[in-house]
Amino acid sequence: MKNFKLLLYKELKEYFGAKSVLLFLMLLSFFIGYSFITAVQLYSEQSIAALNNPVYATGFEPCSGVFVPTFGGVFLLFSLFLPFVFIRSVYEEKRNNTIALLRQMPYPSFFIIFSKTTASLILIFCMCIILMPTLLLWSSMGGHLPVNELLLLFSGYALYGVFIIAVSFFSAAVFNSAANASIGALVLIIISWIIDFGKNSPVSHIVVRLAKWSVSANLKIFEQGILSFSVIAYLGVLALLFILLADIFLTSFGHIRYIKIIFLLVGCFLLFYLISLISLNKDLTESCKNSFPASTAAALKKLPSFELDIYLRRQDSRFKDFENTFLKKLKLLRNDIKINLITGQKLSEKYGLFIYKLNGKSTQTYSNSEEEILPALFKLAALKYSAVSDGDSFPGYPLVVKGTLNNVKFVYYLIIPLFLVIIYLLNFFIRKKEYS
Repeated sequence: MKNFKLLLYKELKEYFGAKSVLLFLMLLSFFIGYSFITAVQLYSEQSIAALNNPVYATGFEPCSGVFVPTFGGVFLLFSLFLPFVFIRSVYEEKRNNTIALLRQMPYPSFFIIFSKTTASLILIFCMCIILMPTLLLWSSMGGHLPVNELLLLFSGYALYGVFIIAVSFFSAAVFNSAANASIGALVLIIISWIIDFGKNSPVSHIVVRLAKWSVSANLKIFEQGILSFSVIAYLGVLALLFILLADIFLTSFGHIRYIKIIFLLVGCFLLFYLISLISLNKDLTESCKNSFPASTAAALKKLPSFELDIYLRRQDSRFKDFENTFLKKLKLLRNDIKINLITGQKLSEKYGLFIYKLNGKSTQTYSNSEEEILPALFKLAALKYSAVSDGDSFPGYPLVVKGTLNNVKFVYYLIIPLFLVIIYLLNFFIRKKEYS
């Protein structure tokens, strides 16, 4: 344990003494400040019409209206710039051949990658701390803080940061130049974006099948306020896969390396299959926008498994509305529903139709509205259904911010960057004193 602490201390000194880390954290502060100010201004302007309109006010949720757009800037920085920070940690070791020296030390070889990962996680934690003032600033403006949704959002982006760490280490371990490693890491990250784009285009059914494994698509589940244990497990195993691959490429050679890789891939793919069988989700939004009312959900759980044929293209706005409302709620509740997206000649013959099949019977409708689908579905199952509201409706939290947002600029454009510079200088003088 003492050896691990020494390795961890070494990694932390290198991170917080690196100019690239300082510049990244300062850039992160500027991005967060700009994104937060823009989101608050838009939220405030749109709230004016909702102050005296209770129906319109229900659509105002601070997490999706303010904090998700704020985190959008973090997503771009994490994806496009953070790999350069982590790749340097491994690349410098390889370039100076200190990996070989570290492997000769009296501790397990996995301590090398483990210490780097732990130091990187501490850095990710510091990045999350930079986001914390937005909560205090929003609360000081009179804004509502949905605690569960915010904790979920922070957790999701922390997991995404872990994924970036893993991909960066893997790319740095595989390639022998920093440029190639950087390009390799960006390619692995941007693949998810390409899959998400291809999912809504008539490119290939393979792309559609791969879409559920896209990292960026799974990250959106956290932004929607859904706690999905399968997504958490998937991102965790995926990050662990890349970290272990990096360790193998750094510490193993010859045929032993390839044997380890084969066993690791087989084990991870088995875990991915088991994860796909998990259906344990919870809607954490205060408005419960991702779930049916409790009485409706209980009734839907009693329905036998049914099949749904959809005669719409993925690009059609009606399909997107259906997917983001009724279908999302249904998938959150049950994972045994077979959904067929019809293509080819049959699609043009019955375009716009939804056909529900249950117990050898079927019913069809052109409506994608929940109010029309549920009665037809329960009628098909010969069950009684009544639309009953469960308690009070979500009031919404519109907020008109009065005055300027200079306090946000002061914190994110001056105080935090100045604090980061001070930390860097202190670390610089400590390292200089140690080497003198």
